[in-house]
Amino acid sequence: MEASHCAELDFGTAFASPSACPDCGSPRLTAHDAGDKTYFICEDCHTTWGIDMGRIVRVTTRRAVPEPR
Repeated sequence: MEASHCAELDFGTAFASPSACPDCGSPRLTAHDAGDKTYFICEDCHTTWGIDMGRIVRVTTRRAVPEPR
């Protein structure tokens, strides 16, 4: 059985923090530790974001609400 596949993976990019707010595009996101999760708050438009299943989602009242970005 000779079939095998190799691919270079960029884990740094895949697991990096968001670099800009998905709503306004501002790079001013601040990380806030909430125990088991980390939230990102935009200092310009004041939206809160979290990571859920590999996607960035808007967080309202400490509950992640999926919004495709």
